[in-house]
Parts: sequence; structure tokens; C-alpha cells
Amino acid sequence: KVCARDAKGVREMIDQSLKRLNTDVIDLMQMHEINWDNDPEWVVEQGGLQALLAAQKAGKVRFVGYTGHKSPHIHLKMLPVHKWDTVQCPINVCDHFYRSFAKELIPAAKKQNTAVIGMKSLGGGDGKIVKAGVATAEECIRVALSQDVASVVSGMDSMEVLKKNIAIARNFKPLEGEELQ
Repeated sequence: KVCARDAKGVREMIDQSLKRLNTDVIDLMQMHEINWDNDPEWVVEQGGLQALLAAQKAGKVRFVGYTGHKSPHIHLKMLPVHKWDTVQCPINVCDHFYRSFAKELIPAAKKQNTAVIGMKSLGGGDGKIVKAGVATAEECIRVALSQDVASVVSGMDSMEVLKKNIAIARNFKPLEGEELQ
């Protein structure tokens, strides 16, 4: 991910990532935290998008996308800025009730063949949804995977959680009907 919006910052972050990862190419580089109303304009005006696309053309980056978690409306403003490969956004059991990325963003992203990556399936890094007893971790992940997404970043903080996540994925059945309700 690159946090900068300006060309120099984007170039530096890509080069730092390449060095840190000890590689010549990064599969996916995303403009991180597109959360402010003016971010879609800034990535163009400040040259960040141009630098990201130059890195892609140079073979340093294969695919480009963006992330954010504040509002699907900002993501919708970002979609026409470029033909993005990916967009990463929150997809969880609360999505239906507040700023629905699933209802608003996914259909628009699909129209331009942009893959959606779900995140915050447990309600954020601290698993708020599970801790509050709204749903189990398995239910949360199944809800996220049941949406029209290419992938879900589920997170893990231990080998035990990793094994549980793998089991959920291996036994995955989409939530439907009453169970989804």
C-alpha cells in the first residue's frame, strides 16, 4: 500500500516496499485509505496516480488498486478516475445497515471489471462484531465471502485463528435465505 498522494511519495513508498520485500515486482500496489472527499482529485492533481502507473509500466507493479473504509460514496468517486484492478473495502454483517459498500460499491466496481477485496469482516482489527456478540467469527467470514467479492482479508493473530480461518474457507458454503437474513 502507498499512503502518499504525491508522485515523489508514491515512488519512494514503492521503492521502499520493493527493497523491504527483496523483490523486483509487487503483484498488487494499492493507494491506501482513500477516505477523504478530495482524495479522488488529489491522487490525480498531486501526481500519485501517475507515479503508480509509471511503476506499473516499468514492471515494478503488476496490478493497481485502492483501499478505504470511510464511505462508499468516496469509493464511487474514485472508480472513474482510472480503470482500477482492485478496490478494497469493508464487507461485514453491519454493512447492510450503514454506508453499504456491498449495495453501493460492489455493483459499480463489477461494471468496470474491478475486483473487490473485502476487509474488516469481523468489524475491524479488534473484532468488534464478534466481541459484541453480534455474530461469530465464522458467521462474519461467511457473510463476507457470500458477497460478490474476489477475496476477503480475514486477518489472524495466532496459529489457532489461522487454522480456524482455513477450515472456514475449506468448508465454505454461501449464506443464503433465512440463514443470511
